[in-house]
Amino acid sequence: GHECFYYGRALTSINIPEWGTALGDNCFAGCDALNNIAILSLTPPNISNSGIGISNIYVPEEVIELYEEDKNWSKYNIYSLNYYPGDVITIDGLKYQLHPYDGNNVGLLPNSYNRRVDFEVPETVVGEDVTVYTVTSLENDCFKDCNYIPNIVLPKTIKRLGNNCFGNCAALVSVNIPDGATDWGNGCFDGCCSLTSINIPEGVNELREYCFNGCTKL
Repeated sequence: GHECFYYGRALTSINIPEWGTALGDNCFAGCDALNNIAILSLTPPNISNSGIGISNIYVPEEVIELYEEDKNWSKYNIYSLNYYPGDVITIDGLKYQLHPYDGNNVGLLPNSYNRRVDFEVPETVVGEDVTVYTVTSLENDCFKDCNYIPNIVLPKTIKRLGNNCFGNCAALVSVNIPDGATDWGNGCFDGCCSLTSINIPEGVNELREYCFNGCTKL
């Protein structure tokens, strides 16, 4: 309804169910901390006067293009519901982002990697409750500003490279990109001034802004 979350300043995320066809006037007006919205509807809801500010919108993967072409939603960042951010867990000293709409798949979060050694991202990790999680993404800024790692090895399970995931990795010479990693965010390799070569999987349809900005040796 109208103004249902009006000035909900503590609201940071919300899920809109499949039957949500319209958001009332000023529904999210004043919700300045609202960063993530999950929408389960296959049809873009009407949001003409809802008051949504700058937010990340997560929708079913098969209708991403439909939302991107909708005049009310095209101004937002539209992502697959599979990457909607859930709780954070720590396994073997590394932080991972749960993806509640994508089973037991997780994304590697920014951690402290200031070591002059190669780094290998695990394919699976096991939680305290013995749940086996599959690592399918590098979250935004995952390795950003890690100036010491020369080589990074990614598992075949990786599907998504988040925004600036290798940003300003000044020592990074090489990183293998698995064939399934076809969803690349903005500035993936921005500032990787030591990078000499890279493989781009056949399924990558778009290299977004600043993807290889500053890669002077590439």
